[in-house]
Amino acid sequence: MRIMEEVREKKPGFEMFAQTLVQQLLIICCRHIRQNSMEPLESPSPMHERISEVVRYINNHYMQASPAGREILRQSYYFSRFFKEATGFTFIEYLNSVRIKEAKKLLGQSFMKVSLISKKVGFGSVTRFGRVFKSITGNAPLHYRKRK
Repeated sequence: MRIMEEVREKKPGFEMFAQTLVQQLLIICCRHIRQNSMEPLESPSPMHERISEVVRYINNHYMQASPAGREILRQSYYFSRFFKEATGFTFIEYLNSVRIKEAKKLLGQSFMKVSLISKKVGFGSVTRFGRVFKSITGNAPLHYRKRK
């Protein structure tokens, strides 16, 4: 699948491209359901609505480090499985991708220290931030800044 290929290869801009592919897939699915169904389109399941709420919450509150909340969600097998099914990412992968996206913006548009950026986007430790940043972008934060 093209989405997984993008995530695996991690070419520049892969996060946005993968999100666009997911949106296209959802539109195609909705069109298919509407065309092939004589009944009105069902409203999303309560779990889909909850996933949407969680995604919106992450997008608006990614900068708040909340280990307790993350741990509860991580331990909920049903939620974790459904979140991955609905988004293509585990909860932590999605949270980290949102945080790193903002960190990349800050690294490219400001002169803030990496340690401050790390805290601003919600990482509890600069070391963890550096590891996650490098795993997602392929570069250490300072190297990424120099390239920009």
